[in-house]
Amino acid sequence: MATTKTRIGNLFFNYQGEYSSTKTYFKDDVVMYNNTDYICVKNSSVTGVSPLDNERHYIRLTKETSASTGGDAYRWDGEAAWPASEKQYMVGDTLVLYQDGNDFDDNKVAFSSSSSDKANNVYHENVTYFLDGKAVGAGTATGEYFNTSTFNNATSREIRIELTNETPDELYMFSYDNASANWGPKIVVAKQNTWKSIRQSFKWRGLHDNTNASGSYNTYYPNDIVRINVSLDNDFSTNNQYSDFQINKVRATYICIKQHTTDGTDKYLPWEQEKDTAGNKYWERISEEDQFDDEIITDSGAVTAINNVSAASPSRQAGTYKFVNCVNVTADAENSGAGRTGGCNPPMFDVTIDGYQSAKTFTITTPAHYKRKKGIYKNVTHTTTSGAGSNSYWDFEIDQEGNVTATITPKSLGGQQGGLGYAVNEVLTFGDSLFGSGGAPDVNMTINSIGTWGQVNLTLAKDEKKGYQRSRWGNDLEPEVLGGENNAASDQLRIDGQVFYSSANVTFDVVSTQKKARGYQNKYSGNRLECMALCNEEGPIGDDSKYYRLPGQFQQANCVDWPCFINGRGSITSWGSNSTGQNGLNQGSILTGVGMVFPFLDWYRSSDNGGSGIHTTPDGEVPKAIQLLSGYESGMALFNNGEVYHWGYGGHGQSGDASTSTRSYPARCGGTYQEVYLAANTSTHTFRDTRIKRIYLTNWGGDNNTSTHSCYALDTDGELWAWGYNGYGQLGQNNTTDLSRPTKINKTTYFNGNKIVAFWTAGAGYAFCFALDTAGKLYSWGYNGYGVLGHNNTTNLSVPTEITGVTFDNGSANAGKIKKLLVDSQQSYQRCAILTEKGKIYWTGRNEYGWAMMGNTTDVSTFTIMSNGPGSGTYSDCANMWFTGNGRYASFWTKDSTGAIKCCGYNGAYELGIGNSSNQSSPVTPKWQINGTTTSDLSNIKEIGCNSEYGNQWMCNTWVLTYDGFMFNTGRNNYGLGCQGWSSSYNDRQSTNNIEETDDYYFQMQRMPNYAHGKIESVRGRGYYSTDGNRYHFREVKTFDNRYLLWGYGGNYIMGQNDGNYHSTAQPPVLG
Repeated sequence: MATTKTRIGNLFFNYQGEYSSTKTYFKDDVVMYNNTDYICVKNSSVTGVSPLDNERHYIRLTKETSASTGGDAYRWDGEAAWPASEKQYMVGDTLVLYQDGNDFDDNKVAFSSSSSDKANNVYHENVTYFLDGKAVGAGTATGEYFNTSTFNNATSREIRIELTNETPDELYMFSYDNASANWGPKIVVAKQNTWKSIRQSFKWRGLHDNTNASGSYNTYYPNDIVRINVSLDNDFSTNNQYSDFQINKVRATYICIKQHTTDGTDKYLPWEQEKDTAGNKYWERISEEDQFDDEIITDSGAVTAINNVSAASPSRQAGTYKFVNCVNVTADAENSGAGRTGGCNPPMFDVTIDGYQSAKTFTITTPAHYKRKKGIYKNVTHTTTSGAGSNSYWDFEIDQEGNVTATITPKSLGGQQGGLGYAVNEVLTFGDSLFGSGGAPDVNMTINSIGTWGQVNLTLAKDEKKGYQRSRWGNDLEPEVLGGENNAASDQLRIDGQVFYSSANVTFDVVSTQKKARGYQNKYSGNRLECMALCNEEGPIGDDSKYYRLPGQFQQANCVDWPCFINGRGSITSWGSNSTGQNGLNQGSILTGVGMVFPFLDWYRSSDNGGSGIHTTPDGEVPKAIQLLSGYESGMALFNNGEVYHWGYGGHGQSGDASTSTRSYPARCGGTYQEVYLAANTSTHTFRDTRIKRIYLTNWGGDNNTSTHSCYALDTDGELWAWGYNGYGQLGQNNTTDLSRPTKINKTTYFNGNKIVAFWTAGAGYAFCFALDTAGKLYSWGYNGYGVLGHNNTTNLSVPTEITGVTFDNGSANAGKIKKLLVDSQQSYQRCAILTEKGKIYWTGRNEYGWAMMGNTTDVSTFTIMSNGPGSGTYSDCANMWFTGNGRYASFWTKDSTGAIKCCGYNGAYELGIGNSSNQSSPVTPKWQINGTTTSDLSNIKEIGCNSEYGNQWMCNTWVLTYDGFMFNTGRNNYGLGCQGWSSSYNDRQSTNNIEETDDYYFQMQRMPNYAHGKIESVRGRGYYSTDGNRYHFREVKTFDNRYLLWGYGGNYIMGQNDGNYHSTAQPPVLG
């Protein structure tokens, strides 16, 4: 680097850049060395003498008997013999000494400038004393630190000394209360005579690297800045009290405070901090995206690596299998077959099964060429080959310079992914004509490895609900893997062979599990203006229950003019209408978002004030909301201490407070306010000793009945509770009597004595329910119009009844274990669909417009496998599914293992995105239209949902969300629901330029602020149908960086503005 002369006043400095050991330096040369600027102060030239790094040294002291003197002495961290005769440090270093524990009472650490008369020569310059974390003065021996009473009463004591040029060359460490004894070493302070530090700076080092992937481990220096992505875990109890089956990741930034070289162990991880120990004080946290505690680290039991996978078996069907569940054989066998203490949540995998000599890895050997036409070319097969391989297909991408990259085209089961009959070193040639005939040389590819027929390849699946889990700080935060919880190294895992259409089970062993930091249940930014979760998510924030892992449990959230979300402080922000108490703010319509209020009586007394301890929070702080549900004119919330609240209509006991009163404020479910306050027993306060982990509300969907909804809760012991309206026996009590207090559904009587692991419900007045127990048995009860309960009849059931017509396990002749279950309702029109681990879809209920992909509109009353689409056939291949519309005007969507989307059902409002409004009873392919009349198949789809309504078919608008955060929609556009900048009946606006805007009824990209495009994480369709025949709908989204936006109907201040105008593009509300 060239010398740069810089003048400050009358002084000239020669900046020489980074220090080099081979370069000669002269007086006034300035160099950068390990994030510090140094000036050369030596009059003569110097070569090979580096500036020395200043450090902050963290030292924990203990008082022990000295082996050399036989008396008491201070022992430093790591000392074998003590006290040492001397310790050497440099000018610029800082010593931080901790002296906690009662052993230090009457033994205050001090420094003296004299070896003989220590008590009268106490050194105070640049020395700071701390008691209980508070600085209590420097430069005097009369302060609080030297007061015996205040010193002895402190639980933590600390002394810091900064070594400067004015510090004596030698200092003596001693006990202020026993100055005559030999307590500590001599501190020798070395002066710097070649370089002098003049300024510290910072250096960005990117993501922290604790590996030797580059061939050697990394050295970090003081003031290096790194970013870390750390997984969080909040379950720190043996009974999953706080948050079982949870998955979260957070990003934070740390600054290095001590030079070190990583070694691949946990010792140097920035986020693994153990308080006040020198060995781990290499980093200090300077910022975090969401709150977490890096002083509490635990092994979460989330699997990170496996080995010993079963040998290949040609009986397995080759192909790709997404989100495959497994069984932890070891954990299930523990405790005499009762299972592992605290439960066990096995990981989930993406699996590929090799075909016969299928192409697996490869190298493109042809260089870039400027004539090769840029573009993406899918499903391309080779023109010629040097061997005998065939039937392989590839997806190519060619960039502006003509560079070629390729991936093997994913094929659904039975599609021979990677072809067959290939050999290592076989050369495939792809003619230039396959890439637009630009005149470039053909593309050659060499096969590096081939598949072994029936070989299993396992990759930990990634969290689908978060998509790419982008962050407010950028896009490099990888999704969390679904490693499960409470697994252990050496556990044996198993995937049933029938998942791969084989009798050969797949077994493998756990090699390692993941350490996680403690989060604050679950993910909160601390900013009340940020949105952490919308209403009606798949479950509590961060939930990782395998039955709700796939996104799209709720396609919408029915409500009357009431927006809401969980904010960054764990409270609930609410506004809009309070016609029946739904905004929970105990007053009329609110035009800006404000926080709801809760008493938290059970939390307050939980441990410190006479309670059982069951309602504590993970961090001991005030409870935070982890689940928020919206019904027609009612709401429910679950907090991280297990308390449940209900507000809105309560005329059938839905408030759960032993009344039939509507509450315009959150009522604590379990008893009257006085009964909850007194907490005398569990008959008057039914939730006193019960911790709830998930809540359910029936009228979340396309119904608009205000009064007849039911409420449910699942506790940490697997017990199911119910209360509210019971007109059709949906509360499971063998009667139709309403309940105003949460009441258990007797598991001994109705669930074969088994715990419930998953529950689903829908319908307002016509509510129905499904529950799954630990033995894999499925039960249903409630209203049974059109046979939705699956018992081959249309008789309502007031008790949970086991479904026996189909066996949902992985036996060779059975349907497969349940992976996802969907329910939907519109008055008495109801439907249900089940996706199994075998990729099959079974359905029951109403089929008026042919949503069930059967090629007809016939209803069924027993679970029936679909006859068309990816959930049907010999090799079923459905990876996810979604409902849109409602129980009567119903549509249905599927995604196979390759990501291909199919849809079916009602299409009167163009909501299928297929270019027409004809209803479909067999699967069709939806398309989006971005550039003029060019259409293409939907791809990279994470989630699909809608706005729909009770009244009729006229307000369906369907949206799709991609993994990279973009939204597209089709269908009705009343009140600007299509987010196109205007309102109309459909998205059939007049084309202004026929490129960006068309009237061909395909999916269109929505108009968003630039900070929201490509950053949408979750979406919720909301609104209702009024008896006056109007449809009042709006839509809300949460971005990856926790922004909340909404658009659509604006009455009752829904848009968060001081008027009732609707918005036809996404806008943030005013948050008060």
